[in-house]
Amino acid sequence: MAERGVAGCTTKEIARAAGVSEGTIYNLFADKADLYLSVASELIPQFLRRLPEDPGRRHPRALLIKVANETATAMSELIPLLAGIMGEPELLAGARSRWSAGKAKGKSFGGLTEYFREEQAAGRIGDRVDPAVLARMFIGTVFHHAFMRLLVGESNLEPSGRKFVESLVDGVLSAAGAAREAQPC
Repeated sequence: MAERGVAGCTTKEIARAAGVSEGTIYNLFADKADLYLSVASELIPQFLRRLPEDPGRRHPRALLIKVANETATAMSELIPLLAGIMGEPELLAGARSRWSAGKAKGKSFGGLTEYFREEQAAGRIGDRVDPAVLARMFIGTVFHHAFMRLLVGESNLEPSGRKFVESLVDGVLSAAGAAREAQPC
């Protein structure tokens, strides 16, 4: 898939590269769409799917900078795979069917949404914006930046690199609103 893209890759070639029979592929995955979506799911950074073990341990800005960098890196592999799925009507239909059945519903944003919800409840970030919207603002902007980086090259983007990531995180935290002041004991 990495060498020839989704359209140029067959399940027979995938099986050969994995050292298994094509039948094994179909025993593990319902169809080609299921196979590709499973690969895509593995590329989504773990943080986006589940809340970190110790919420509040790191300052939200520091943690979100780390997450933005990890997500941008993952998007470099995920975007071509998703583009290939969207370009194949059969794969796209399978993907939509999977999403409609709830098998993949919310998984890509669940952890980040929950993180924002926990940080708002603890008063470490403001609560002006719904946590699910904050998660989508964050991921959507990283996705767009990664897409444009793949399309036109990093050198043609402004801002880029560290400046982009820090500006994004500061913008999302600003949109959320000010953190509550600590209450005296």
